[in-house]
Amino acid sequence: MNSDAKTNKKLVETLEQYKGALEQGLYEERLYEGFIKNLTPFNYLNSVNKEIKRLEKVAEDNSAAIGITKILEEMYTTNSYYIIPMIEECACRFIKDPSPINCNQLKSALVSFAADPYVRAMLETLDYFDNKPSFLIGDTAMTIKDRAKLIKEHANISNIYSPVQYIKENECVFNAYGQFYVKKGNTLAKLSEEYVPQLSENFIALCQLVNDPHVAINEDSITLVGNDKVANIYESYIEINGNKETKKTIRDLNEMSMKYDYDSNFFIMASCLAENFDNIANINFAKHIALNEDAGTNVDIFNLNGNIFVNAVNEEMLKSTFYHNVNPIQCKNLINNHMGINVSSLFEELVPSQDKLYLKLNETKTEYEASIAKYEATIEKLKKAKDADLSEDSEKKLDAAIEAAQNKVDELKKEYKDWQDDVDKVTNPEAKKDKGNEED
Repeated sequence: MNSDAKTNKKLVETLEQYKGALEQGLYEERLYEGFIKNLTPFNYLNSVNKEIKRLEKVAEDNSAAIGITKILEEMYTTNSYYIIPMIEECACRFIKDPSPINCNQLKSALVSFAADPYVRAMLETLDYFDNKPSFLIGDTAMTIKDRAKLIKEHANISNIYSPVQYIKENECVFNAYGQFYVKKGNTLAKLSEEYVPQLSENFIALCQLVNDPHVAINEDSITLVGNDKVANIYESYIEINGNKETKKTIRDLNEMSMKYDYDSNFFIMASCLAENFDNIANINFAKHIALNEDAGTNVDIFNLNGNIFVNAVNEEMLKSTFYHNVNPIQCKNLINNHMGINVSSLFEELVPSQDKLYLKLNETKTEYEASIAKYEATIEKLKKAKDADLSEDSEKKLDAAIEAAQNKVDELKKEYKDWQDDVDKVTNPEAKKDKGNEED
């Protein structure tokens, strides 16, 4: 410590408090923010100012390790506490040395508990360890609530509204953001373009109107925005710029033109929406997710009694990919990959819990590894037994036993590898891509 700092009693007291906290075993990663804050009043001292800048640089370089530490600290006071003993060793190793190898080892330890929000937060931190998006730089140590808030600042989720045309019992057609779908029982498919002309003309026209960018549908009203007018349409009346109209008066284009101005298209659209107010349904098994700054990158997700379907759209590339019967893990992975950020917290209520699937996979993995380890240990014991002075007959029996155990190990390892390949197919978001519908 420089002489100007040594003579400052308050500064020395601050440093002693920090030293004492470290000696008590508190993590430096948890203390550095408060430490910098407490040092700031002394930044008029050159030595202190330099130290603050150094600490800020160190914190920036180690943001991932700091983020993991903070999340672990949060977990200690939650229902997720039981996970800590199973990941703590790998987490501590990464915090001490945040290298790519330790990062991968920690990911492997975390993946079995990925349904937990705190584990998810750690996986997000590790995902951005090497290549952070600009809006997350320096923010890997956020709380769960802050992280959820940040996601909502960059992406949004909304209901899907559409007219519905029934084909026959338990079969219907609806439209989501310009794409027609056929729902039959608990299955869903895109309607081929060649069949669209066979639908009712009025149904098609109403679908186009509902998806018009000037139209916004809410839970109990529809909003139509014109050049200088706004119509709020309700079940029994229409409100235009604060004036109340009826379905009858809005059909009188001459009266509307005199009362407001000449904009027949606006009043025709408002009248059509009012007349069909009850024909526009909330598709309650579906949600639409889009980036706030790039609405052209979006997904529609559908859950029909546990059968999950996803349509991923990239308007800039004129590409739409439909995934059918995906499991919760695939659903989460493919949506996050498509959106470029982890938005899984937005659609948690629509997708079944991944806990049971992860738990079952982890149990099977543990069983395979335990069986392999057991047979390998047996082989080692048998080999050591051969070192003793044995009769020729005993040695042959041991050789036969070793060979049988080795064959079992080889069989188990092959079976385990095949199982891992199957798991990869289950968790791989590309596994069930409907390539026939890849491009619009």
